[in-house]
Amino acid sequence: MFIIWKLALILPTTDHPIHIPHSLADLKLLAATLKVYSSSHFIYVLVLFCAVFLFKQSFGVPGSALLNVLAGALYGYPAIILISVLAAIGSTIGYLLSKHIIGTVIFGNLISRSRILSWRMAVDEHRDNMLPYMISIRTMPVVPGWFVNLASPFVGVPIGTFFTSTAIGLVPFHYICVQAAHTLSTLESMAGIFSIWTVLQLFMITAVIIVPVVFKKRLAKLYRKITSY
Repeated sequence: MFIIWKLALILPTTDHPIHIPHSLADLKLLAATLKVYSSSHFIYVLVLFCAVFLFKQSFGVPGSALLNVLAGALYGYPAIILISVLAAIGSTIGYLLSKHIIGTVIFGNLISRSRILSWRMAVDEHRDNMLPYMISIRTMPVVPGWFVNLASPFVGVPIGTFFTSTAIGLVPFHYICVQAAHTLSTLESMAGIFSIWTVLQLFMITAVIIVPVVFKKRLAKLYRKITSY
């Protein structure tokens, strides 16, 4: 947080000071301000954005969608790669914090152990197809992201698989957010990002990932049956 404060002091002051956006209206003003700053302080703005993004992602602070849209407004479609890598790094920091520091305190107190065991059983079923399974978890977030970050080290998800699946699995969501940045001026609410079409897109992408895994498992079972005779 010291880096965030220090970098913010370097940038010029305006009627709209640098801060973390909390609403769409807030985001529009901040995007306009940072675009002006970025033209003469590109590196400072980029480092400031990365620091805030990593902080929020590491500690599971809500509001990542607003930052995703902000990234799209500032950097266009290349922002998809930037925020996907940052999300993977931040989530992995959360993974490590959970594994070595806060996990044993949280589970059993704030999160029931039965919920952990239930997800561990699901993970065990996909042990042979761990990466596609974890990518699908990220692509269609039926399981909350913060829970995936905290629980993964305790259900046997390797850190390499965790990082890779986060970076790849969040790309569709990041694409939708960055795409929304191009219509930021006409966007009336964050709900406008998630139209029926965009939700269908997420479902289709998830299906493309999951279907081969399901068929592979069924074919493997069939092969074992045939060879057992």
